[in-house]
Amino acid sequence: MRTKAVAVILSVVGVVLLVLGVVLYGWSDSRWLFSRYWDIDTSSGDTRERTVFLGRQIRERVKESLFSHEVRRLHIHTPEVRVWKSTGVSTLHGWTMGPYSGADSDCNFLVQMFDVMRASDEDRIDVLQKALSNLRAGELDATDQLIEEVSNQLRQFLGLPPVPVGHLRPVFNQHRVIR
Repeated sequence: MRTKAVAVILSVVGVVLLVLGVVLYGWSDSRWLFSRYWDIDTSSGDTRERTVFLGRQIRERVKESLFSHEVRRLHIHTPEVRVWKSTGVSTLHGWTMGPYSGADSDCNFLVQMFDVMRASDEDRIDVLQKALSNLRAGELDATDQLIEEVSNQLRQFLGLPPVPVGHLRPVFNQHRVIR
């Protein structure tokens, strides 16, 4: 009889602890448990992905983006020191956009448009230097304006009428907030 009572009490305590753990987990910030961080190097345009498990970084992978490859190919001067800025964080609770969210895809999009237009290296250098300086200064709206200018050049290259400035795409920079 006594062993049955101990088994029932241990079962009830186990269920209570399990429920309490689930409730406390929902209230906590789970970044310490498991998270992935995505960053962009504002000096070169390289991207980095870091994985954190139980509060310790277990993986870091730096990748050359299309933009940073083009910057290196054209020998555009970049500082030696890497300055990483957050593009986003993924946790068990979901995704949070960083202050530089979308900057990597914006820079890569510029290079892709130049590839479609078969632009010369001289034309690319001027715009990519501006994009890189905008990235370093944190002026992501100025990069959006560069995209509009280059896309109008692309539309002209394809024989399409230009789009008025500010009407090409919505402004995403208003949502660049990280918790």
